[in-house]
Amino acid sequence: MSHDEALRDTSPADLRGERDQLALLWQAARASAHQLNNAYTVILAEASFIESESKATPELLDACSQIQEQTERCAAVARSLLALGGSGGPRGCRLASALQRIRPLVDGVKQPTTTFELRCDEAVIVSALTEGEVATIALGLILHGEALAVGAACIRVSAASKPEAEAETSRLRVEIESEGIETGAAPEAWAPGTELPQTLDVPLYAALSIASRAGGSLEVQVQPGRIELSLCFAQVAAVE
Repeated sequence: MSHDEALRDTSPADLRGERDQLALLWQAARASAHQLNNAYTVILAEASFIESESKATPELLDACSQIQEQTERCAAVARSLLALGGSGGPRGCRLASALQRIRPLVDGVKQPTTTFELRCDEAVIVSALTEGEVATIALGLILHGEALAVGAACIRVSAASKPEAEAETSRLRVEIESEGIETGAAPEAWAPGTELPQTLDVPLYAALSIASRAGGSLEVQVQPGRIELSLCFAQVAAVE
């Protein structure tokens, strides 16, 4: 049975059950990330203390440096996980800030054959979303994009604003380039007010579900070896 057929045969009760399981797993993941982040903070402090001791040998100093480097890498992933989700906090998110916060997490979950590039206009915000929501949207688009690639791939994420018909519009763009990309599996364009297809994979469904709260729409461009996903938001303002 294909993935699409399995989704069509899933009852609403089963979908609610899966949603509740994901919510529980998310709570557990955030609690674990908090504990790990606290532990990493202590490890970094103790390693720094040992490194500062005048009697430390070159071998011990090198060991401390390795501990600090690897612990900081793990701590960055934990902080990135804590940056996801959460509808609380101020509305009006700077896109560049949200994307930078999840970079360590993206670097940790992407395939070794995938390269990741990030380019953002620092002065663009989405007025109706929090930083955690934008970070989750971006991660969903990135994971969906990587799933479309076959073999080596390059994923470029950019964010910018430009004047359009009646208002300035921001675009969160994810470009996926891969010689073996599955262009036939690319999603269709989507606009707010229309039901999300149940056949979407979890990362993209979650991203669009959150984006819909801010009137976000999905534009899709497909070319040989390349797919571009753009989420467009109308209510944008420049940060002073």
